[in-house]
Amino acid sequence: MSETPAPPHGNALPARQARIKKLIYRASYTGMKETDLLLGQFASRYLPDLSDEELDMFEALLEAGDPKILA
Repeated sequence: MSETPAPPHGNALPARQARIKKLIYRASYTGMKETDLLLGQFASRYLPDLSDEELDMFEALLEAGDPKILA
């Protein structure tokens, strides 16, 4: 009897879900409480519904850092 091999990462999330989870985490722990609350809550609520292009834009916003976000 041959068994079907398990996927290499049996519990791994699909790439899009993993990316969204990572972005939600990054948005919730930016370094400033104000942006953590603002971006973290936004990310939790809206990121799953955004397109890949919109996720790219949100990621670019996070890369800008707190001073530019709050300016």
